[in-house]
Amino acid sequence: MLSDITIALSWNVTTATPQEVLAVEQTVTEWANGIRDVTKSPGAYVNEAEILIPNFQEAYWGNHYPRLRAIKQTIDPNDLLIVRQGVNSEGWDDEIMCKTT
Repeated sequence: MLSDITIALSWNVTTATPQEVLAVEQTVTEWANGIRDVTKSPGAYVNEAEILIPNFQEAYWGNHYPRLRAIKQTIDPNDLLIVRQGVNSEGWDDEIMCKTT
């Protein structure tokens, strides 16, 4: 079964403090985790507003992830092109600043 749920929260881009932005990110993450708990699905909010997506590999790419990771490792073995919770990002910290493996 496929469904689409939109979580629409925002902040004022000219006046919001970092704490206000973080509060929105945390709320989006909490709500999305609640939906995952109810649906037993790894679904993902495809925007940077969600802090960290549990099991992002399955949520974004499903059973295609192992093949995509193999392609990424072949094309970019030194991880020059890496994003938070992107293909082959497991060996990096959450901020994609330092390799952990």
